[in-house]
Amino acid sequence: MKLSTPQSVVSTIPAMLGFKPRESIVAVALDDDGSVIVTARVDLDTPAGWLAHIEKAATGAASFILVAWADDLIDARAAANWSAGSDLPILMRGVVVSSTFYQLTDDRYTDAISIQLAPSFDTHSELATIDKIRGEYRRDKATYNRVTASRESTPTPDDQTSSRHTRELCAWLAAGPLRPRDEATDTQIAQWSAAMETRHRDRITLGLLDTTDAATLVRLRWLARRATGTGHANICAVLALGELLVGSGLRARLALESASSSTLGSIVYKALADGVSPEKMRDYLHTIRDTPGPR
Repeated sequence: MKLSTPQSVVSTIPAMLGFKPRESIVAVALDDDGSVIVTARVDLDTPAGWLAHIEKAATGAASFILVAWADDLIDARAAANWSAGSDLPILMRGVVVSSTFYQLTDDRYTDAISIQLAPSFDTHSELATIDKIRGEYRRDKATYNRVTASRESTPTPDDQTSSRHTRELCAWLAAGPLRPRDEATDTQIAQWSAAMETRHRDRITLGLLDTTDAATLVRLRWLARRATGTGHANICAVLALGELLVGSGLRARLALESASSSTLGSIVYKALADGVSPEKMRDYLHTIRDTPGPR
């Protein structure tokens, strides 16, 4: 198999490796004629030593194509220097964001980064915060797992699906510094659940409808990139609303691409398409929370 164009990189590599492209670096080693020798995938979270791993797997390759799949342009920018200082014969470097391929020398990529980053946005500060969050989550997840195991409860079939990871993340989020100041009542949670057709994450999404502070949004971005299963779309929908409330339209649209399968995501998407202001969207969602019965 030969890879010659960005489109072939985007469409072929995930199928070859059998994974859903999400926050990963992929190296494709090519022979002299452009044929693929070997591919290797490394998570962006744990990039240490990945060059040595790839070099060992593809000794003697004539060239490499390096591609990162990222959920937003901030992550893409952070991954832009993977090959700095490497002796690998690199043919092409690029990133894939929202199914669009950008070569690192591509003007579209540069323009997209410029649009994404407001003048006051401190990329290094946010990346440092994300690193801190990763450490907090790893510690708290270990505690969460110990508490869960001590209950000796029998897992339900749903607990054994990928959505379990999302519930663990949400439990950590709810217990941490983002706990809503005004807890929703059981009635409000029940009404919200019925309207949004959700389970497990009702208290989380309902409690985060008014998210506008920077620290909370950074954590929600982190959570949205790691959530899986049925809760992912709801988390992305809450994130999209928060991004709209603080004026981050591009971030909101990126989040909505993953939120469309949820009722909440559909509401936010339609309201945005109809020109409804974020504040009116939020007020409408509060009405759903506070008004019993069908709407």
